[in-house]
Amino acid sequence: MVDGGLAPVAVGAMADRLFHGPGALGQALALWSLITVAGACAAILQLKIRLKTWDPTS
Repeated sequence: MVDGGLAPVAVGAMADRLFHGPGALGQALALWSLITVAGACAAILQLKIRLKTWDPTS
């Protein structure tokens, strides 16, 4: 559950450091969403690979 505490800080830091102007918070939220979705997809892919090679008899 690190994401629940990390997300507001990370989004705020990205808005301050990476983006400028009135749309900075929206852009930072969009980037955080992409990062989160990419991480979830990587975790699912890793799980599929591990389950494909898993042998329940051993």
